[in-house]
Amino acid sequence: MRSQPKLLVTDNGKGLPTEQRERLTEPYVTTRAKGTGLGLAIVAKIMEDHGGEIRLTDAPVRPDTVAGARGAEIALILPRKGETLPTADATTNGGVAEGTYGA
Repeated sequence: MRSQPKLLVTDNGKGLPTEQRERLTEPYVTTRAKGTGLGLAIVAKIMEDHGGEIRLTDAPVRPDTVAGARGAEIALILPRKGETLPTADATTNGGVAEGTYGA
């Protein structure tokens, strides 16, 4: 199978919480005082509707990363026309919890 189109969004902020990371794409789940908890839920639903998936991971360590933080990396993966994505579950990537949601 050929590689799938992937859009990566990476930041160098405080990163994603390790606790309940798998719930971040559920509606109304938020870690922010004024958050609605709908942003990632909407993205996950759109990806699911198109046969894709969203992956939430810690960003790779970079020289400009804030001390004590790694940042977050969000991957949006779509199937090629006429193909489907292989089914994936939450995995561990080098000891870092990784969640796969959709498809």
